[in-house]
Amino acid sequence: MKNFELTEKRAEILLVLLVSARATSFMFNKLIIGSITRFALLSLRFGMAFVLLMLLFGRQIFKNFDPKDALRGAAIGCCFFITMSCELTGVPFIASSTASFIENTAIVLVPIAEAALIRRFPQKRAIIAALTALLGVGLLSVGFPGAGSSAGLKIGRGELWLMLAACCYTASIMVTSRLSRQGNAFTMGVFQVGTQALLATIASFITGTATLPHNGTEWAMILLLAVVCTGFGFTLQPVAQSKVSAEKTSLLCAVNPMVAGLLGVLFMKESLGSAGFLGCALILLALVIGSRKGS
Repeated sequence: MKNFELTEKRAEILLVLLVSARATSFMFNKLIIGSITRFALLSLRFGMAFVLLMLLFGRQIFKNFDPKDALRGAAIGCCFFITMSCELTGVPFIASSTASFIENTAIVLVPIAEAALIRRFPQKRAIIAALTALLGVGLLSVGFPGAGSSAGLKIGRGELWLMLAACCYTASIMVTSRLSRQGNAFTMGVFQVGTQALLATIASFITGTATLPHNGTEWAMILLLAVVCTGFGFTLQPVAQSKVSAEKTSLLCAVNPMVAGLLGVLFMKESLGSAGFLGCALILLALVIGSRKGS
């Protein structure tokens, strides 16, 4: 393990695996969200993941502990928690397909925001890849079951919350990209998870929605969410982003709705339709375009 070097290419592969792992939460959430409230679910999954991470890596983390890494992790956790809170607030009012498309406009927003910060126009390749990925996510959203439940383009409460979620998602990616290069990225990832657990617990009590699962099956699904989607999917994101640019990260995050859609087809008896599968193809094409060198 000591001889393992996280190169940029390995970090990109790791990031795809992380995003894919988080995509499984879409399936588990659909199975359990009717039995437990949203903030309570987040509190349990992130809390269990944090306890597990501390049991496994606590001694290693505190061996050469830098409080600044904990603060950086807390900052990243706050950004992602705000993103997820906006998403959870808006989702009940619109179709999940619409929510997925709006939030993933971050694919385009990140390169624009990064270009504005450094005062340089984005590379043509990055623009083409981002627009191709966004089109793919749009077609994939059309393929989701229930996509037709919201006919026409209208801006309501749900759409506004998801637009805010897209902006917060953009900020989360950019903040993680910068902070992960300043210290121990793994420690930041662990404290990011702990911060989200704390904030979700506070939110569940403030909103009066603190509840617990009712049976062993629900506990098992939350445990899977904690280990796969959170313990792996969230903890290692700062590690991967320490080697990957914010623009490339936003592009790779397009894998999330694609994997979620394919899992729905395989395990939830859902159908993407021809538009959905074309969307998957466009997302893969965007990743190929984005991986090429040059302007």
